[in-house]
Amino acid sequence: MVAAAPNTRGLDRSADAPVDGPRMAKETTKKVNHMKIRSVLGKLAVALSAAMLIASPASAADDILIGYHGPLTGPASWVGLGGRDGALLAIDEINAAGGVNGRMIKMIAYDDAG
Repeated sequence: MVAAAPNTRGLDRSADAPVDGPRMAKETTKKVNHMKIRSVLGKLAVALSAAMLIASPASAADDILIGYHGPLTGPASWVGLGGRDGALLAIDEINAAGGVNGRMIKMIAYDDAG
């Protein structure tokens, strides 16, 4: 009869010992997957932060453009023209007060009739 190898890891290798091998393998795999996910998310966060720092911010001299789309002609033009004129008055007041963070506002109006 062949003698069993000595138990050097402290594991019970008897026949009635519980089999923990597959369960331990799953837990180890879960830990490894979580570590991989955290690593990837960490790298993604660093890359996004770097991209935001590298991207050039808009210059304060650039104008802020606002689009207006409404009925400027036709039977409902009284609604569209009133809305456009009200927006232009507000823009004039904002620009007279120095604009938004030093940037002037300009509006581009389009007629929805085409």
